[in-house]
Amino acid sequence: MKSQVAEIVTIVVLLFVASISIMVSFSLYSKIYEKKDTFGEAGSEIIESGAKAYNIWDAVFVLIFTGINAGLIISSFFIRTHPIFFILFALSTAVIYFVVPMFSNLYTSAVDSFNQTQGIDFAEKYPKMHWIMTNLPTLGAVTLAILLISLFAKPLLTGEGGI
Repeated sequence: MKSQVAEIVTIVVLLFVASISIMVSFSLYSKIYEKKDTFGEAGSEIIESGAKAYNIWDAVFVLIFTGINAGLIISSFFIRTHPIFFILFALSTAVIYFVVPMFSNLYTSAVDSFNQTQGIDFAEKYPKMHWIMTNLPTLGAVTLAILLISLFAKPLLTGEGGI
């Protein structure tokens, strides 16, 4: 984590892109689903089985978010750090606090416009993903606090056989 702001910003961007991609693909799929009777019996069965796949994305998004955070926390515990890096961590945190709310607000605006234009309540269809994306600044603050603790509040791991 030693001042690797680009990785955290990349993670936030990827979460944002994934949520918007799911929203757009769900919109396209709902348009096809409305006309499933025009595809015949085999086409209707394929479209029905596709509906089951879209129900999984909410849980998959939660698993991705949890996995990324767990990976950050676990890897930060094994990184040897010096207390001088706390200053870099604080600067990185300041940059992250400017970027993360921006993406959360963009997501909220995208969902609102999606609901108005498509007439589908995306927040109702994917409540867990919507909760994560709207509360991303708070969840990011919690993750950064845990990272701070795991980076700088661990015992000295020298491996030299003594204190």
